[in-house]
Order: sequence, then C-alpha cells, then structure tokens
Amino acid sequence: MLTKLKVAFAFIIFLIGLEFIAYFLLSQKYPHLNRDNVFNLTYNALITPKALVYKCSWPQTIKAHPQLGFIQKSKNELSEDCRSSTNVNNVGIQSDRDFPNSKKSDEYSLLVVGGSVAQQFSEYRRNGEERYFEKMLNQSLIPPKGKKFVVYTGAMGAWGQPQQGKIVELFGKKFDAVISLEGHNEAFGLQTHLPFAGIEENLKKFSLQSSQSLMNQSLTFIIQLQRMLSDSHLKKSYFLVTNILAFQKMYHLFFLTKSSPPQHSRFEISKDKKNDLLNSIKNFHLMAQKLEIKSMTFLHPTRFMGKALTLNEKNYLDNVSAHSYLEAYRIYLQLKKEGWAIGDLTNVFQSHTEDLFGDHIHLKIDEEGHSKGNELVTEAIIKELHMAWKMPLK
Repeated sequence: MLTKLKVAFAFIIFLIGLEFIAYFLLSQKYPHLNRDNVFNLTYNALITPKALVYKCSWPQTIKAHPQLGFIQKSKNELSEDCRSSTNVNNVGIQSDRDFPNSKKSDEYSLLVVGGSVAQQFSEYRRNGEERYFEKMLNQSLIPPKGKKFVVYTGAMGAWGQPQQGKIVELFGKKFDAVISLEGHNEAFGLQTHLPFAGIEENLKKFSLQSSQSLMNQSLTFIIQLQRMLSDSHLKKSYFLVTNILAFQKMYHLFFLTKSSPPQHSRFEISKDKKNDLLNSIKNFHLMAQKLEIKSMTFLHPTRFMGKALTLNEKNYLDNVSAHSYLEAYRIYLQLKKEGWAIGDLTNVFQSHTEDLFGDHIHLKIDEEGHSKGNELVTEAIIKELHMAWKMPLK
C-alpha cells in the first residue's frame, strides 16, 4: 500500500514538474500569458470554432481547382457534419449568395476578394442581419448606376496574391467593381520557398489529400486534442497546450515544409519574391482595367502595426514574421506612391484599446454577433471609395 502511495505521489510530482517546465517555456516567449488565455495560442477564429462545434475541419471542405488552387466543395460533396455549417455558392465560394450570370442593370455589384480576412469582412452580419458592408454602402454612398449596391464574396481562407487577379480574370466581367482586402497572406507568401505563381499549386496538392491520408489524419488528431481541452479545465494546462503547439509544429514540418515560417525574425527575401508580389498586385488592377471595372486594394489592419495591443491580442501565435510583413508593407506603399489604387487601413485601430482581434489576424466577433473591428474597417473603406471612385455621399 505504501509503495502505491509513493508511486502515486511521484507521478503527481512528475506532472507538476512538467506543468512548471511548460509554464516556464511559454512565459519566456509570451510574458503576458496566463491560465485564462493560454488556450488562445492554438486558436483560429474562423477555423477552430467550426472544427470544435461541428466536427468539421477546414481540409474536409475544400477541393482542387486548376486556376485557384482550391475552392469549396459543393453541398453534395460535403460530409454531414460539414454540410450543416458550411454555405457554398455556385462557383465554390463559402457564401450563401451566388455569383450573377452577368451584370444587372438594377444593381451596382461589388466583388470582395482576398483571403480569410476578406471573407470574414464581406460575410459579416451584425447580430445576423444583412451584410454589414452592403448595408453601410447603401446608407452612405450613391451608386454610379442601378438602385443599390450588392456585395458578393469572392474570398477564401488561405487565398492570397495571385489568386485575386485570377478570380477577376475568371469572373470579373459579371461585376461593376472589385476590391481586395489583403496583406497577411501576401506577407506569408514572401517567406515561403515557392514563387507566388506556385503557391496555388501547393494548395491544390494539399486539397487533393484524401480524408484517410496521413496528413488529414494528423490534422484530425490535433483537432481532437483541441476539442478535448476546450470542453474542460484542461484548456488551462500549460503542458497540454504546449503539446498541441508541438503537434502543430510537427504537422507544418512534415506536411507543409515549403510553407512553414522561418525560425528567425530577420532573413533575406529575394528580389524575385518581392517582384512576384509587386507584379501580382499590378496584374490584379490591370485585369480589372481590361474588363472595364473599377478596382482598389486595401491593406487590412494587422497586429504588427497601428494598434496598442491588449494582453489577449499579444498572445496569439502568428505564421508570419514581422519582418516579412514590413517587407510586404513597403511594396504596397511603393505602389501607392506610383499611383496604383492602394488604401492603407493599418492605422484604423490606432485610437482603440479594447480587444479587436479574435486571433492572430481575424477580427473579433463577440457572442452577440457584433464585430467592432469589421465595422471600423467598413467605415474606413467607404471613406476611401468615396474619394478614390468619386462616389457622392448621401
């Protein structure tokens, strides 16, 4: 009996030791971390809730596309768990609004393109009402033609340049104007070992993985760990969260090596990569000009600049280095000085001290369905469009 007690006591001391070591390691890297926000390190505001609540992981919802890398599966192709939580339109975008067959005379159609930040922005509805961006456009500006603005989502999570130009090439003639909300995924593209033209090819290979592949089985295992923690007090365990982070790092190392971030804060980004991004942005606007539709690119807000971060906002993990982002930022500023239609939204949050980011890059939406961050971005974009496109105010 005494031996069993000694073993149990030794095991408890061992667990406490592991917890202390994990706390020491994490607190060195994240000095503001505490038990209430340690689980945030594993969190993605767009992907994690869906995976935990509906048991539907992001790779289960996408399929390969020859030009765009991947698109959303149709409803018939989705699993039962994913079908109940995923909207899909007629071109494979996660939206409940289909693309039109052609321009409509009674509306001014505006396409929003980019990655997951643009997708969240375009689809955001305050408290489940109509699309907030569309609502505020119609309340604030007089459209150049038609009776009203109608906003269409042409953005997908993980998309970035050059996909914005490609979706305009494929579908742009159906719309009157297009805006791109971007920056983070483009900075990520700078730090990969792939040319921008090859990024969608890498994503295509990722989307072709079967549900039984080692890649998807590994991701499912990570999600199951997150689900186990999220439903219990174990989510406050530094040791268990450290294990999830370790598994995520191994996942990147073995399956996404070509897209994994550098391990040091400063590294050389080749001139070719910078030119790739610069030319991709130009091509987006040149394609819009060719189709005779208006275009504008907006740099979305980021945690790297323009806001005094809260304790929660400081502790989200990022897959982009500050160095990569600043290099991308300089490219956008250069294009703006050259006269390209670039709007800088990185300072929109500068006077706000509350939580506006819900993870490393996506904007927070609270339990009531309200997102102050997305509403501030909406206000800023409308002001920019009023001046750049000379649209009169109401």
